[in-house]
Amino acid sequence: MLYQGNKNYDLDEIKKSLKMIYEIRSCIAHGNLTDLNVIIKKEKDKGNKYYLESIVSTLYSYLRIIVIEYLNDPKFIEHLKSS
Repeated sequence: MLYQGNKNYDLDEIKKSLKMIYEIRSCIAHGNLTDLNVIIKKEKDKGNKYYLESIVSTLYSYLRIIVIEYLNDPKFIEHLKSS
């Protein structure tokens, strides 16, 4: 669905970023700040100083596409949710 909303996205990058978004969400939801700090430290060591800000920006971009797709075709989105 994200690719349909923006054909400039790379499918492998979408998969990678969604996996990381979910991992960060899980750390926060379960109060696992130790693992969250490990993720952040790894990214800082790679030179990604503003990693969480980048993830949040990506998430907003994805959510924007999802909302637009829902407004354009709610039946399709409901079908995806129930699958």
